Amino acid sequence: MMKMERPQQPNWLKENYKKWGRKFKKKLNNPNLKNDFIWAIHHRTKVNVKLLPILRNATFKHCAFCDDKIKKGTIEHFRPSSDYPRLSYAWYNLFPACSDCQEKNSEFKGELLKPDKEDYEFLRYYLYNATSGEIEANPKANEQDQTRAKTTIEIYKLNRPELIEDRMDCFENYKDVAADKRPFRFVFIRKV
Repeated sequence: MMKMERPQQPNWLKENYKKWGRKFKKKLNNPNLKNDFIWAIHHRTKVNVKLLPILRNATFKHCAFCDDKIKKGTIEHFRPSSDYPRLSYAWYNLFPACSDCQEKNSEFKGELLKPDKEDYEFLRYYLYNATSGEIEANPKANEQDQTRAKTTIEIYKLNRPELIEDRMDCFENYKDVAADKRPFRFVFIRKV
């Protein structure tokens, strides 16, 4: 997972996110309503449809968590909307994600790494094992950082078999490909 440089929050979201979050929380508290999260509508367009291109551009169309190239994509609520309904539309809680990473559903632990944090750096927490294709906790990191990396790897299933295979193919086949065309950005990181 590469650091995500979060773009400026759209004004229309800034003006409405609290109201939409309160509305969803109220829906969750009503036993007569189905509690699935459904995106609000802003000017006849679902909010996720308006936000997804902005978020995807911030990661060069890569998943903010597994870093795979997003084909269609979705928006991940870092803190799940079912448990944190008031954060459902909070800009800092929304990330572009592939459908596999988005399937973490309501699983959340405070140790999870957030890829837009100012002090986040891939090599601080992880290493890419070019032999196995796996992402591993950096053994040189302190115990807390290793725990955070392992938790994130586990919850987002960052070593899914298809990701491992894709990373290994990427490493072998795309060494000389232009940076904006690479399926995985972290595979090419080198510590200076």
